[in-house]
Amino acid sequence: MISRRTQAYYVLGIDGGGTKTLCLLADSAGKVVGRGVGGPSNLHQVSAAELRAALSTSIRGALNAVDFSPGNLAAVHVALAGAAAAGGEKRRQVRGIIQEVLATSLGLSGNSQFAIPVALTSDMVIVLVAGSHARYGLVVISGTGAVIYGEGLGSQRVKVGGWGKFIDSDGSGYGIGKAALKATFRAYDGRGPQTLLEEFIIEEWRLNSMRGLLQHILQKEPSVEEIASLAKVVSRAAEAGDQISVDILAATSQQLLEGVLTAARKLGLLAQPFPLVLSGGILSKIDLVTEQLIGGVREQLPLAKPLRLQAEPATGAITLALEMTE
Repeated sequence: MISRRTQAYYVLGIDGGGTKTLCLLADSAGKVVGRGVGGPSNLHQVSAAELRAALSTSIRGALNAVDFSPGNLAAVHVALAGAAAAGGEKRRQVRGIIQEVLATSLGLSGNSQFAIPVALTSDMVIVLVAGSHARYGLVVISGTGAVIYGEGLGSQRVKVGGWGKFIDSDGSGYGIGKAALKATFRAYDGRGPQTLLEEFIIEEWRLNSMRGLLQHILQKEPSVEEIASLAKVVSRAAEAGDQISVDILAATSQQLLEGVLTAARKLGLLAQPFPLVLSGGILSKIDLVTEQLIGGVREQLPLAKPLRLQAEPATGAITLALEMTE
């Protein structure tokens, strides 16, 4: 391991998810000097070959930014979606792929010469660190899916939600979109109140009628991402005064609040100060959800400190990689 007191060095921080894999190269002061982007690397979705390709493209892209010898790379922290649920054998396989790709990217002759420390965690961990600068507190991630993750002062860790569309869509863009479609068809039948969602969804999906909307859904089931994209439609309808849309977003806030309270209770944080990092497309783009969630947190967890994530999650991987050199 390179001593930060004796010579300059670099670290790599990698954030891999369902859409892309981002690799950041930073110097010993934490300044990002290189970045590379590869394909998706969610361990639930990609094969070993796809993971290898995504890591290789992103790592090579970051390393190409500077000219340095392999001996100047001090540590690597890799955070991948799906890593939290991976068993021991799966994690060993993934670590082997990471080391193989790093060795090749650095021009090393084989894994036998690979001595650079490598850590593997979940992508939830680096979002927490990117927002709070420590492995302590809670993070709420609400985008296409939703999950609450937290770490206590000891070794306690907790995850609430995030079980996928067939089990749990509470607090997510997918959940919002699904609720919007349900409300639209209830209104069309006359079983529910009228809503602007019918007009807005038909416009968003470039259809001409409710019959066209039904055919669109039945002919080919929309993807999770397509349904989640309706969250912005619900937000627009709520801003236009549509009460059904307001209620859907309020329910989303309540679902996220329930998750936060559950995670805080499990970690023993109900009467403790802690950072609460808010992340993901829903919490960054739909103010009604975020403001109601923050209001609920301030009322029921007055010692919590809500923080909107400002930095890239991959910077949390950089922070953790630098800690590995101490």
